[in-house]
Amino acid sequence: MAKVKLNINRADLEGSRVQLDVNAPVEVVREASKRVAKQVLRHVTVPGFRRDKTPLAMVKRQVGAERFDEYVQAELLPQTYYDAVDQEGIQPISEVQYENRALSPEGAFTFRATFAVAPSFTLGDYKGLKIDKPEAEPVSEEMVEKFLEEFRQKQAVREDVAEGAAVESGHQVSLLLRGKVDGEDSPFLKHYNVTAIMGQEALFPDFDRHILGHKKLDRFEVEHTFAPDYFNKALAGKTASIEIKVLTHKTVVLPEINSEFLQKLGGFSDIQALKDAIRRELENKNAEEARKVLRQKLQDSLNGVIQCEVPKALVQELSEAKLHDLKADLEQRKTTFADFLQSRGQTEEQYQQEVDQASEKELRLSFALTQIANEQGMTVEDNEVLMRIRYTAMVLQKQFHEILEYVENLGRRVLIRAEIKQEKALHYLENLYFPAESDKAAVQGAAAQA
Repeated sequence: MAKVKLNINRADLEGSRVQLDVNAPVEVVREASKRVAKQVLRHVTVPGFRRDKTPLAMVKRQVGAERFDEYVQAELLPQTYYDAVDQEGIQPISEVQYENRALSPEGAFTFRATFAVAPSFTLGDYKGLKIDKPEAEPVSEEMVEKFLEEFRQKQAVREDVAEGAAVESGHQVSLLLRGKVDGEDSPFLKHYNVTAIMGQEALFPDFDRHILGHKKLDRFEVEHTFAPDYFNKALAGKTASIEIKVLTHKTVVLPEINSEFLQKLGGFSDIQALKDAIRRELENKNAEEARKVLRQKLQDSLNGVIQCEVPKALVQELSEAKLHDLKADLEQRKTTFADFLQSRGQTEEQYQQEVDQASEKELRLSFALTQIANEQGMTVEDNEVLMRIRYTAMVLQKQFHEILEYVENLGRRVLIRAEIKQEKALHYLENLYFPAESDKAAVQGAAAQA
């Protein structure tokens, strides 16, 4: 069935926002009402009528006219909104806000939708960027050995040491830590039951020496000075007074690299076959890291050829979303935003400025990538959007219908579609500047045949 033309009045507002007053005609509402009636009749029956023969008026009476109208409006949104932006040729870049939703006495459905769009901008020559290709780091024998050793550590057996034995390098301990800096308790030096293998310096640089020689249940205090360039600015260059208690103490028995170990890992014939597999894995990892550097260089260069004045309201909206997500994550990790700022050595104003700059850059990049995708005729199928929603549900460990409902309530399907288009545009640029080996071979083969 062809889409019915909607009656739309568009108003361009300040801050690169658009307001659409949408009127869906009677025939659209009638079809939605029929779909709602079928859904309702799966759960209720109207005495005297077969399910497939129940008049619409009787279904409305059975559930109540007001509730039925609510069901119809929910059925009409957000698809009518998606149809409206398609009809107008608009690409929203924000979630939608609905107002004035109503079913008129004549049977039409009306609502107002407000959302942000990209401002006017000029995109320069994105095919003539000067970009040096990052090379993947070569895999050394030391890297292979380190990977193998770390894997053995994961497969190791932990055994309690003999009563009264001293902690040695290679032993595993769990510790209780409480520390003070400048006489004040530090949240960055408070750990309960933190586990570490001595010699790996996993807790803090040059810290394990304080633990060596002590025994299980020992409680002692040490002075530890952090380097001036330590990443946590709240500790960098500081001397901390740290109280330590050894809660558990175990030896780490590494598995031997024998035929049983090789078979368990996947039936490797010998140690060299295992190392060759590790080398390939590390080479793939390093290649992907180089690819990430390339993507970043592309994005930085692309930002240099787009002329755009991003409205402050758009920047603020994106920054607020980022800060909300950060604070929720910090709360989940049992820390505070104030502690986070302290660890970075920043004030809230300084961090806000940093986030705003990143948000503006991110928005400019999204505008550029969307235009490139459009110019190259890139499209996104409905199943690609649904796959992305399914993936999100899996990552968040939620039911698909929960995430889908959230997406649809905010009109985010168009945003997901735009996000996928932008990813395709970035991939297009990657292959434009540095084709994959398979692409190179195809180009060379075509040239030879010509």
